[in-house]
Amino acid sequence: MPNLWLVSLIFVFYGCKKSDKFIRNNNEIPINITVPIGATKFNEYVPNEIIVKFKKGISEAGKSSFLKTIQAEPYSTFRTEVIENIGEDGEYVIARIKGDPMDLVKYRSSEIEYMEPNYIYHTLETSNDPFFLDGTQWNLMNSPYGTNVANAWANGNTGSSNVYIAVLDEGYMYNHEDLIKNAGVNTKEIPGNGIDDDKNGYVDDVYGWDFYNGDNTIYDENQDNHGTHVAGIIGAEGGNGKGVSGIAWNVKLISGKFMGPTGGYTPKAVEAIEYFIKLKQKGMNIVAINASWGNYNYSEILKEAIEKANNAGILFIAAAGNNSNNNDDKPLYPASYNLPNVISVANLSSSGMLSAASNYGKKTVHLAAPGSGIMSTIPNNGYGIKDGTSMAAPHFAGAVALYASIYPNDNIKMIKMAILNSVMPMPSLKDKCITGGRLNLTKFFKTTGPFNPFFNY
Repeated sequence: MPNLWLVSLIFVFYGCKKSDKFIRNNNEIPINITVPIGATKFNEYVPNEIIVKFKKGISEAGKSSFLKTIQAEPYSTFRTEVIENIGEDGEYVIARIKGDPMDLVKYRSSEIEYMEPNYIYHTLETSNDPFFLDGTQWNLMNSPYGTNVANAWANGNTGSSNVYIAVLDEGYMYNHEDLIKNAGVNTKEIPGNGIDDDKNGYVDDVYGWDFYNGDNTIYDENQDNHGTHVAGIIGAEGGNGKGVSGIAWNVKLISGKFMGPTGGYTPKAVEAIEYFIKLKQKGMNIVAINASWGNYNYSEILKEAIEKANNAGILFIAAAGNNSNNNDDKPLYPASYNLPNVISVANLSSSGMLSAASNYGKKTVHLAAPGSGIMSTIPNNGYGIKDGTSMAAPHFAGAVALYASIYPNDNIKMIKMAILNSVMPMPSLKDKCITGGRLNLTKFFKTTGPFNPFFNY
C-alpha cells in the first residue's frame, strides 16, 4: 500500500512526458489529508496543493518563473496520450504552496489557462432472485414508483454481453456470486503475465485499474462496499436464483477505482476517465460511465475529461447529491456540468416522493430514479440496503445498458433522448427536475426530431 499522500498526485501510465525539473522527490514527507478551514465534506480539497494548466508553448523556464512568482514548489506533471491525440500541448503541473489554494483560483497570467485545487470527491450515499421475489427490490417492480424494468425482462429485454458500463467509484467485488458472470474483462490483456499486452500503460489490467493504489487489484476487501453496491444495481445477474437482480441481467462491468478510505481525488478521476476512453478507442464497447460521487467545487480539469468522454461517445451518469440542495442555485459536480453526455439523477423514494435528502434542480437535474432502501450486492458475497443518489444513478446506467443492447447502432445522444423521453411524469417531481418524471423502463420512446421540452442539445 503506497503512502496515502500519493493518491493526490497524477502519475501518468501512458504518454507521459516529464521534465526532470518537475519529477517528485520520493523522500517527501507524507501529507495528512484534512478538511481545510471553511470547507465541508463536499467542498473538500487537498490543503496546500494547486494544479496548474499551462498554456501551449510555455517554456520550462517560463513555467519555473511563474511557479516561483506564486511561491509554488512543483512535484508532479502529466500530459496524457488522450490529450495529445486531440492536438493539445498544454501541461498540468501539481505544486505545493504555503497558503490556501482557493486564494489562487482567480489568479490570471499570460502563462496559464487556469489553476484549481486538487478536489476530493466522496460517494453520495446515506448510509427467481430472492430479494426480487419477496418484494424487497421495490425499485425493479411494475409498480407506481418502481422502474417497471420487469416489463422489459418479460419482453426478453435483459441486456447484452457486448455492452460495457464503466464503474468510476470504489472498486467492486468482481467475483461476487451475483456479479462474476457480468464482470467485464479487457480481452486484449493476458492475465498474470506481467506484460502490458495492449500497450495502454497498465500491466495486467484485466478487470480495470485501481488508480487509488496504483495497481490492477480493483477489489480490496473491507474497502469497496459502495462500489460493489453500485455495480449490483447496474448488473447483478438476474434469473440465477441468487440474491438480487440488476437492471441489466446481461452486461459487462469494467472498473476504474479512484476512491478509497480518504475519498477520491481530481487527478485520479481524470486518469480513470481517460483510461476508459483509451479502452473504447481500442475496441471495448463502453457506452456509459457511472459516477455516484460529487463535490460542490467546479473543476475545469474534470470537466475537460468528461467532455473528452463525450467526444469518444461515452455517456456520463452522475448522482445529483444528498444535501436537500437546489443544484440550480448551488451546483454539485460532476452532476451539474452543462455537457451533452452528462445525466444528473435524483433519488425517488418508494412512496413516490423525492427523497427528503435528495438534491434537485428544475434546470440541472434530469430525472429521478429509485434511490431509497435499495437492496444490492456488497462484499463477501453479501447483500445490503443503501440509500442515496449514489443508488439512483446506476439505475439509469442499467437502463443505458438495456437500450444499447436493443439499438446497438444508436449514438449516445439518441440513447439519452430515448430514455429521458420515456420518463413517467409525476406531480411530486414537477419543477424538481428537467423532465418532471421518474425513470420508466416499460418501453423506450425514440424520437427523430428535437428533444423538447426536456433538454436542449
